[in-house]
This record gives sequence, structure tokens and C-alpha cells, in this order.
Amino acid sequence: MEKFKVAKEEVNIRLDIFCFEKMLSFVPTLTRSQIKNAIDKELIKVNSKIEKAGYKIRENDLIEIELIENRLTHIEKQNIALDIIFEDENYVVINKPQGMVVHPGNGNFNNTLVNALLYRYDDIEDTILEEDGEVISEASSLRPGIVHRIDKNTSGLLVVAKTKLAFKSLSEQISKHECKRVYEAICEGIFKEAEGTIVTNIARHPTNKTKMAVCAQNKGKLAITHYKVLNQFEKCALVEFNLETGRTHQIRVHSKYINHPIIGDDVYNKAVKGLSGQLLHAKELTFVSPTTNRKVTFQAPLPTYFSEYLKKLN
Repeated sequence: MEKFKVAKEEVNIRLDIFCFEKMLSFVPTLTRSQIKNAIDKELIKVNSKIEKAGYKIRENDLIEIELIENRLTHIEKQNIALDIIFEDENYVVINKPQGMVVHPGNGNFNNTLVNALLYRYDDIEDTILEEDGEVISEASSLRPGIVHRIDKNTSGLLVVAKTKLAFKSLSEQISKHECKRVYEAICEGIFKEAEGTIVTNIARHPTNKTKMAVCAQNKGKLAITHYKVLNQFEKCALVEFNLETGRTHQIRVHSKYINHPIIGDDVYNKAVKGLSGQLLHAKELTFVSPTTNRKVTFQAPLPTYFSEYLKKLN
């Protein structure tokens, strides 16, 4: 069973739409009809009560979703090497390589970051927050310690909670947009403006549910991305992105939206021979340490394939 607590920015969304969008990351073949059937069969509850598909969700509603397709009784612990930038008793900062999925789902139940975390940290499953025995966070048994994610083919920094104290603190910082995340990417084209801010709403693509897309202001979620051109080349540019919000595929969608898609992105642009994915790297991460209550900043160098591509442009 998956349980989700409704955030302030999610209020007034239909119950069936909310459940569909939340469960897609676990069941990529999911359809709206399956969600509707689950509601009709009383497999989806709101605050332990049965509601109709058209119910408009409210802040702090607890949504419980039981789908047969989502049941997974065991995640294998795997001895996978991790590039650890820093760790203490409460959290660990990891430089994730391109190609690694953060948590099980979408048909990937092995070789994920979570598989590696379970092997390395015996108690990390205890990070899932509970109140009176009920899970109150968006975390599930598939995502112990995970407070934010980066895409499979995006490299770079993410912080993982090792304790409930850290999970609560870091989750709140992410939710309130208090965690600073800076990325570098190589984007196509010549930028007319050296820096700027992209403000749109983002939602699931209307026809391809594995993608995201810019949508009307009365739909989706607000997404704000600040960018700065670090180096303009003949046909592309090295660009720094600063996330104010953290929507799924946000930088990739916004880059495409301003007609400067990220090189190597085979979803929002096109695949490039010799590259295994988009040239997008989470290079800097700043947050308040749950251990010291002081602001900390971590950095990770560009991966080799990224820096080698840059050398060819100079």
C-alpha cells in the first residue's frame, strides 16, 4: 500500500487524477481506468474513508492506495559501490552516476541507489515517518531515506536521510524550497539572453504519460528555473541552472520550452552517439544540516564524459 499526504499546492485536484499521477512512477503502464476501478473497488481511501473519483482533495488528506501491480514484498540488498561525498550519523551526500535509478519502480527493481543503501545501512528502512502506526510522508517501502530524486541519466548530488530526524528535516526543506540545487548542462543553440528565469506550470504530457510538459496556468504545478550562460559556444552553451522548485524533469522540460534542449536528452531532444543520456549534472547542493542545524554546501565535479565533451567544444 502507498500512502500520500496532500501538500498545499495539490489541493482541489480530483482524487483519480492525483492517484494516477502519484502511481505512474511505480506502475508506468497504469491507466486512468485502472485508478477508477480501484476507487470503485474501495482500494483507494481518503482519511480511511471511501470517496468518489471526482472528490477534490484537501490539504493534509491522507490518501491510501492499494494496487496489486504495486505490491513488492522484498527489495534485494546489493553491494553496489557509491561515491560518497560526505556522511555523518544522520545523512549521507552521494554523487550519483549517470545510468543509476534512484529507487525501485518503472520495472527497475535491482541495481538502484536504494538497493545499494539497504546493503550499506541496515537501519535505513526505519527512516519512513509514522504517526500512530500510519505512514504520514510520501516515502514508501520502495524509497527508504529518499527525500528527493534526480533522473536516471542525470548525474550528481543528492542527500539521503539515515534517521527519522534527518528525514523529517530534509523533507521539510525540500517541500518549502529551502534546499538549493545547482546544475550544469550543455544546451543547444545560441542564447539571446545571458541569464533569465523560466516560470511555467508543468504536468504530465497529455498523450505520453512518461513525459512531462509545460501546461496552462490552471493545471499542473508551478515550476521556476533560473539559468545563467557560463560559456557560449558556436552551436551550444554551457548553462548553470538553479532550481527554485523541484518538479519532475523540470530543467529538461524548461530547456526544451525555451528552444534550448539539453544535448543527449533522448526524451526531450534526441540521442547523441557516444553519450548515454543528457549532459546534465547536479553540481551543488545546499541545505541546513539536521545534525548541526547549520547551512552546509557540497559540490561534485563534472563526470568525465561531460568534461570530455566540453573539451571538444573549446
